Amino acid sequence: MARDALRPRLFALAAVVAVPLLVLGGLELALRIVGVGYAPGFFVGREIEKESVLTDNPRFGWRFFPKAVARAPQPFSIPREKGEGTVRVCVLGGSAAMGDPAPAIGIPRHLQAMLETARPDLDIEVVNAAMTAINSHVVLPIARDCVSHGADVLVVYLGNNEVVGPFGAGSVFGIPGAGLAVSRANIFAKSTRIGQLADGAIGALARGGPSPEAWRGMEAFLGTRLPHSDPRLAVVHGNFRRNLENVRRTAAGAGVPLVLSSVAVNLRSCAPFGSQHRVGLSESDLGAWERAFEAGRAHEEAGEIEEALRRYDTAAAIDDDWAELSFRAGRCLLAAGRPDEAAARFRRAVDLDVLRFRADEGIQAALREVAAADGVRFVDAAAALAAASPSGLAGHEHFDDHVHLNPDGNWIVGRALAEAVLPLLPRATDHPDAAGRIPGPEACRTRLGFAPADRRATLETMRGRRGKAPFAGQPDADEWKERLDAELDRLEFYS
Repeated sequence: MARDALRPRLFALAAVVAVPLLVLGGLELALRIVGVGYAPGFFVGREIEKESVLTDNPRFGWRFFPKAVARAPQPFSIPREKGEGTVRVCVLGGSAAMGDPAPAIGIPRHLQAMLETARPDLDIEVVNAAMTAINSHVVLPIARDCVSHGADVLVVYLGNNEVVGPFGAGSVFGIPGAGLAVSRANIFAKSTRIGQLADGAIGALARGGPSPEAWRGMEAFLGTRLPHSDPRLAVVHGNFRRNLENVRRTAAGAGVPLVLSSVAVNLRSCAPFGSQHRVGLSESDLGAWERAFEAGRAHEEAGEIEEALRRYDTAAAIDDDWAELSFRAGRCLLAAGRPDEAAARFRRAVDLDVLRFRADEGIQAALREVAAADGVRFVDAAAALAAASPSGLAGHEHFDDHVHLNPDGNWIVGRALAEAVLPLLPRATDHPDAAGRIPGPEACRTRLGFAPADRRATLETMRGRRGKAPFAGQPDADEWKERLDAELDRLEFYS
């Protein structure tokens, strides 16, 4: 009797669940048939000159950005089916991984040149699967697409955009500060034609609101300041760790090796973009702080380093939350021959910067934690750059700005990644000297067809960027201008 009484309820429940699913499924199919919406994946299958290939999807970014400002992948075209002896390596991350401001000589292209030279017996395909302004919320679905489209190795260089990228606590895209469940539900919904149709309808209703109409670069985030004490940062770090862990599981589940790198930032030659005093600082304390700070700055500019440090210490005793104070103290400590103390102050300046365009210690800690798992090869790109830098602190010698690498920086990181990838390639034990065949910087540039004129064009791009916020407001903006002008004058010799 109990079973007979239960059966109608089960049928009713099935009807309640199944009927809506059937209706939605039918609607989804109908929308696809009539061509509503767009393909959501990172890869698009095409026929080019009777060859079946995979190319970049220029609409992929529509799932994460408003269409007017959506970023797109770098163009690529690879065979849908890998040939015998082909190895497909996918590089994932944000604009620093992509190679901005010169993708033609970025990390992926350096890695390609290095692997091809070291293993000429293999057909190496390095797919630049990185994009400007994206973070781990976007990289996770890209990783899944890469694995499902024949990736043999995943290389992840990621972490600078976790706050300002889609769904980040300081983002102007998606749902700022969304929890992981909300962000993933949103991303999944936009992978369906129904979700895309609904998103378009909502966008049409909201037209005339705050949605951006043109890409403004980093300037768009000037209103999104997050002090180090903001509890939303812990959510960002937690989301990043969980997304990375899901990338690791995606790779492991498909038997694809994962190379995970620390993300390098310009510590020594990049002043903070924004500083903020600690909450509750009284007017009298603020006045005392300002007097000590300004005196310290005057002594620093006069080359009176020890006196500058004393004044900065006085200011720090009142309020040590001002990011520029830590940066200036770091420079003085470096000049005083105390590099270890300087490094700590420079790192604190990054952590205190309220305009969060650089990976802070919470991001770096999450990278190290996930990299410690079985089956992950960790590359310490930050350490590799530090080792090649004066006083062991990364600076303008290898960066074009706060995180984007110049050709020398791309070569250093590319080499570190290549050394990690080579043992993962087929028949690696038959080529024990492969790492010794990695080409040097000049050989890589020659192979990539990079000329002084290309570098000059890149620097002109950077000069244009540095004339705008937030670069123009940095305390060391004049120093950057002098370095840019000097390098452009030097390159003029080659024209």
